[in-house]
Amino acid sequence: MGERDYTKRSLQRSNGVDENFLSDVIHKIKNGLGGIGGFAALLERDLETNDPRQRLVHRIQDGVNKVNEVVVNLMTLVRDIEPRFKKVKLQSLLKEMLKDSWEGEKSIPEISYHPNLKDVKVELWGDPQVIRKMLSHAIRFTDLVKGKIEVIRVSPHTKKKVNVEFCFLNGTLPKDTSQNIVKLMNDCQPIEARLLLAIVLKMVTLHGGRVSIVSYTKNQKALTIQLPRGN
Repeated sequence: MGERDYTKRSLQRSNGVDENFLSDVIHKIKNGLGGIGGFAALLERDLETNDPRQRLVHRIQDGVNKVNEVVVNLMTLVRDIEPRFKKVKLQSLLKEMLKDSWEGEKSIPEISYHPNLKDVKVELWGDPQVIRKMLSHAIRFTDLVKGKIEVIRVSPHTKKKVNVEFCFLNGTLPKDTSQNIVKLMNDCQPIEARLLLAIVLKMVTLHGGRVSIVSYTKNQKALTIQLPRGN
């Protein structure tokens, strides 16, 4: 699958570690993070609003949130996912996902449909929850590499496949990103972005799709997820 030893099966082959053990370790870490976050909340409650120590408390809380996000994403990457396939309405799912991803923000990226799909209800054969997370993680990835999504293009690739293209500007990725996606996943920074791209690759692969990132200009790039369409 091209994910280096990230999946549960590869881990089992290499050292016999199973998902229950990994889950126990993750929960242990999360419990520790919960304790740190709870202690920081108690400190914040006892400090005056203008107390300079509030800044330190907020740094602790921010650090806890970031580490917790990495732990959750790591578990998503190594655990075995069993998709529950059914017909997924792509337009509705995209709109709901964007609304949640940009909650509280004014400028939600435009969704641009190819003329052949504009008046068509695009259906995919897949797991709606997994596809939703896949698209959400793709957006988060562009954010972590300091990209700004301008438009999301939905277009047919063939009669049986559809592309969802996240076009973004000002990314920190190298100009020539039209390379093997696994190599890019192992080279890009920060490491949190690499983790999210690995999750996107895993979820897309589960659906029999493909992921690519192409540079159109120095600052204009596109992350494309190609998925099979419904019948």
